[in-house]
Amino acid sequence: MAETKPITLVAVVRIKEGKEERAKELWRIMHEDVLANEVGRVAFKLHHQTDQPGTYIVIYEYASEAIRDEFMAKPLHVKVSTASKSEGLLVREVELGTDIRWVRPVEF
Repeated sequence: MAETKPITLVAVVRIKEGKEERAKELWRIMHEDVLANEVGRVAFKLHHQTDQPGTYIVIYEYASEAIRDEFMAKPLHVKVSTASKSEGLLVREVELGTDIRWVRPVEF
């Protein structure tokens, strides 16, 4: 059974030189979808690493694992994820445990 507590994905993504505008365009599409359809369920944040050109920190905050699974199966999410690979935007494949971390908020 899926956990009902919030879960967050934090990913470090390196984009090839000359491909940053296309990557930001895809992230913009995801951001707009989250704002239009996922308020209270999913939050999307994008940060640019200031000391590493082409390096971005992508953060998705999901209200639960079930919402995460549902969101990641959405055709738009699959399309955007596939495009980043098929269009050769990434310096290298993003890997779980190396570039991607699943974390939960600390409760006090």
